[in-house]
Amino acid sequence: MRPLVYPAMVLLASFPTCQRFHSVVVPQAESGRTLELRRGQEFGLRLNVSPDPALTWHLVDKGGAVMVSRPVTITASGTQLWRFRADSVRGGTLRMELRRPNDRQSPAAGTFSVVLQVSPR
Repeated sequence: MRPLVYPAMVLLASFPTCQRFHSVVVPQAESGRTLELRRGQEFGLRLNVSPDPALTWHLVDKGGAVMVSRPVTITASGTQLWRFRADSVRGGTLRMELRRPNDRQSPAAGTFSVVLQVSPR
């Protein structure tokens, strides 16, 4: 069993943010929540997929965060996972809107926001 311990340690060492910070995932039901993060910490948003395939979630204001990866759709639960990294110490409000891709004039079918309070490492 000892030979398996070393590769696991090497793998963990290659992801330093996993060792220092815990990931946070905010479900859609907690829209408006304030997240206290450290600069460089990753977090996720779990948003419900619309039954209307023409409606998709769009990032309106990134609020000092950087998108880490494209959203992943989890079809079994009907949600999308969006991953971000806190990149600015000033923080801000990250805002998302559920709408048709080319229709900015109509009101959004849904909204989501989270307030980011980011401290230095």
